[in-house]
Amino acid sequence: MQALLEASRQVHSAIRLEEVLAMTLEIAVKELEAEGAFFSSRSGRFGSRADHLLGSVPDDCTRWTDWARLPGYASAALPGKGGEAVAYLVTYRREPLSLEETDFLEGLALQSALAVGNAQNHERMIEWERVRADLEAARAIQRSLLPQVVPDVTGYSLSLRSTTCYEVGGDYVDVMPVEDGRLMMVLADVAGKGLASAMISMTFRSSFRAMSGAGLPLEDMAARLNTLHWQEGAEARRRYVTAILLSLDPRTNTVQLVNAGHNPAFLRGAGEPVKLSASGPPLGMLPGRTYETETFDFPSGGQLLL
Repeated sequence: MQALLEASRQVHSAIRLEEVLAMTLEIAVKELEAEGAFFSSRSGRFGSRADHLLGSVPDDCTRWTDWARLPGYASAALPGKGGEAVAYLVTYRREPLSLEETDFLEGLALQSALAVGNAQNHERMIEWERVRADLEAARAIQRSLLPQVVPDVTGYSLSLRSTTCYEVGGDYVDVMPVEDGRLMMVLADVAGKGLASAMISMTFRSSFRAMSGAGLPLEDMAARLNTLHWQEGAEARRRYVTAILLSLDPRTNTVQLVNAGHNPAFLRGAGEPVKLSASGPPLGMLPGRTYETETFDFPSGGQLLL
């Protein structure tokens, strides 16, 4: 009993899985005067058997359950949460264990199972902290790529807002002045949520910004964005992009707009609001698609909602 209490104290003092397993084998070999000990798990829960073996055991020890042909083995189950055996602590020596030694082995296996569970929880917690730190860094980067200052356009008031569902997401909004005096805007939404969609949205951002400075007509820009996204492969196609591309010329108060599969935009003037619906499918969903540009005058005192 004293040996088991000391063994319990030792295995619970370790927080790394490898340390728990190595310490358990060392205690089993020492206290039971065994020639060797190892862990056995059909599911490979603890990795390869060679990494968790101490001492000397027969070459065919993997058949330790064949009691008739391989005498000298003793084992005790490591119970899981539901009481099922998740692995076995196995010792080998020529003389069979006494009743007290068998009790000791079973007690050691039980304490080892508890310590293993604690070690695995500790490893998962460390891994989650690393993932959480990475996600927080990704969130900060994605937020920094949104417009930090809304351009000041004479005669117009602009505002935007972006709130992700998780740490990062596939929504993208941008406002970008170009050299000819126009203002390029985009509102886009990548299918899905989370990190994968955020990565696609950043690729879309790079393409949009590169094309905005090239002076392409909006319908050509949409067609090229569609082709680029399609060419990224099957995984990218599953994360297609709905988008509204917009060009505002404040000198002539005209707006050009392409809606690629996105929710309608609404233009409100003196009369009933005008719904600006999609003129083509989402970007990256179908190859070779063409899009149409709508052109309209921005009414005095009007409002446009994307």
